[in-house]
Amino acid sequence: MQIITLDYTEDMLDRLRQGCEQASGFIWLDSASPWTGAADHPNELLLFNPDWQFKDDAVLPALLKRCDAWLEVKQQLYTAALKKHLPALRFHGGLAGALPYPALDRLKASPCAAAVGDYRNFVEIQHDTRRIFAVVVDQASHDLIERIAGNDLALDPRAPFSLTSEWQWTWGAGDYKTAFDRVQSYLAAGDCYQVNLTQQCRASFTGHPFEAYRVIREKARAPFSAYVRLGSDHDSDALLCFSPERFLRIEQGKMLTSPIKGTRARLADEALDRQQRESLADSEKDRAENLMIVDLLRNDLSRFAKKGSVSVPELFALHSFSNVHHLISHVTADIDPDFHPLEALFGCFPGGSITGAPKQRAREIIDELEAVPRDYYCGTIFSYSRSGLLDSNIAIRSVHCADNSASISGGGGITTGSICESEYDESVDKIRHLMEGLSRL
Repeated sequence: MQIITLDYTEDMLDRLRQGCEQASGFIWLDSASPWTGAADHPNELLLFNPDWQFKDDAVLPALLKRCDAWLEVKQQLYTAALKKHLPALRFHGGLAGALPYPALDRLKASPCAAAVGDYRNFVEIQHDTRRIFAVVVDQASHDLIERIAGNDLALDPRAPFSLTSEWQWTWGAGDYKTAFDRVQSYLAAGDCYQVNLTQQCRASFTGHPFEAYRVIREKARAPFSAYVRLGSDHDSDALLCFSPERFLRIEQGKMLTSPIKGTRARLADEALDRQQRESLADSEKDRAENLMIVDLLRNDLSRFAKKGSVSVPELFALHSFSNVHHLISHVTADIDPDFHPLEALFGCFPGGSITGAPKQRAREIIDELEAVPRDYYCGTIFSYSRSGLLDSNIAIRSVHCADNSASISGGGGITTGSICESEYDESVDKIRHLMEGLSRL
């Protein structure tokens, strides 16, 4: 293993992102804009050339087995070396990847599979300390970093991304209203308190998704953004994610989940935008929706928590992003040491904020009513470091690129107090910036 310190410059950052993308199994965890909390740092992780990649149906058992392999002598030496020489390093190598929304539904056919690897080769970019560390364990990875550092790497050309068709919605407004009315019927019958209803749009494209991500992130950067290569090293299957929502973080025995419920579109006029913020902050309906999901997540965490440790330190906090304002709450708990962090992640999956309450019945209604499967949308992109730190997002505000087709989905929580036209507009407002941004490329 070698640890290489690199100069923190904009040119170096750009060369590292492009250069590491050329390697096998590339993942870019782009959490460079945390919204709050002492535990959050403006970090980027560039992960490449994994030791192992997931190729099975039983996701959790395979990942737990891989974690057991970290107890081997060679693996322990790697972890010990990182802790000894770089105590400031926040990632110590580990698992990272994407889980699609139906990842745990083994009986349901899905074209999307978990894309997870075990990484000991990575670059950690710390924007707060202005430091860059590259950790490499094999000669090919070492040579790659050395060529990038010396500006001696000939980059393979990535074709510019552009759409070759207009965006097409799977539903028209009438189709959305039909599904909305069915949800209202289920709510009136007492099946659920809230159902998250989503719709998808799709367009054809040419070029490489990585080029689209590099451009869009400059205007749509979010706290839990990521780029995940889903296919082979030479195809264009990828997940571009600009998520504002944390799913689950576990560090030093502390669990944190931060559901989003409550949305208003950003407006260009400052006074009108301030009115949007005030409208959201004062909305009893949005607070009620948020509280329903907070209660659901309190229950989810309690299954893996020490008795009596679940709490809600922050409720209905207002946060503003490039395209929307959101209400965000925080639910915390101490994890029961009998549970592995990955067991808690999978046990709470998928996130309650994108299903509804109660979760299982809401998922059944979603499967019945939505026009297309969610695939990677509303799944999670996560990392689990050998240091014990687990962090994950909810893969909303995402673009799934496969077979030269790009899909984007948006939605929101439906309750008895919801108005169809407002909910439809909200589902579009959440992803309009991505649709327009890709259209302009």
